[in-house]
Amino acid sequence: MLRSVFSLTLLFAVLLPGAATGQTDASTTEQILYLHDGTVLPGRIIEETEDSVVLEHASLGRLVVARDSIERIESPVAVDPRANWKTDPSYNSILLTPTPATLEKGTGYFRSFELFFLNFGAAPTDNLDLALGTVFPISSDFFGLMAGGKLRIVDREKHPVGLAVAGSLTYFDDLQDDALWAVSGIAGIGDTRKSFNVSVGGVFSGSNGETVISVGGDFQVGARTKLLAEFGTVGGVLFDEDEFDGIMNVGFRFFGDRMSFTLTGFRPLGETGSLILFPLAVFSINR
Repeated sequence: MLRSVFSLTLLFAVLLPGAATGQTDASTTEQILYLHDGTVLPGRIIEETEDSVVLEHASLGRLVVARDSIERIESPVAVDPRANWKTDPSYNSILLTPTPATLEKGTGYFRSFELFFLNFGAAPTDNLDLALGTVFPISSDFFGLMAGGKLRIVDREKHPVGLAVAGSLTYFDDLQDDALWAVSGIAGIGDTRKSFNVSVGGVFSGSNGETVISVGGDFQVGARTKLLAEFGTVGGVLFDEDEFDGIMNVGFRFFGDRMSFTLTGFRPLGETGSLILFPLAVFSINR
């Protein structure tokens, strides 16, 4: 389990700084030297004196250009190719792992997990998300209900680390008439395009309880596409198998202005026989 957590942590430790570096490179621009004879020299000025300008040209290398031969120097505004990228409307969670971010006041969402678990959310304030969930009514003999909330304490967009607390109550007929309580503290870095998050809390059912740790991150790789990865520990309260060590979830999210579709491969860790990955599909629409 520790090896899995370390591997996932290392993955996003590589991704996040790399993404930051990419943004810096996108904002760096070259200068253009226009000479009196009509020559145009694009490149990066590395030294200037009263008599000359030293330019690093992409193909010609370092050029020393006399100052009196230069008509003008322009520094075109760099265009970030990601300026028109969409913002993930489901940024308040990876999938199973929450982020410390909350939705904007007055907004909300509807999410469907595998067309079976239905979840409704709303943000009465900028710092508070409330959620209500149920299951698709496939049978009168099966009933499920979930209610929860997340309170943002520190905004990750304004501080190096975002913090939040969350709690939920879940009831299913199959839980032997015992409600399932969960509380957690959430910490995360990043923003709506890339993030790394850790959730630590407890799950309680009747007289049973256990600590649950969830680690997850996302990274936007295109105008409407993200990569997702998660790892979590969960055991005796929800599962009876002694060999169950946790869960792993990896996949993609495709999104527009208000809708997103997430497709991942979900896998319990431990003795799972021939199972490789179980498909997990989530549809979300925000308002």
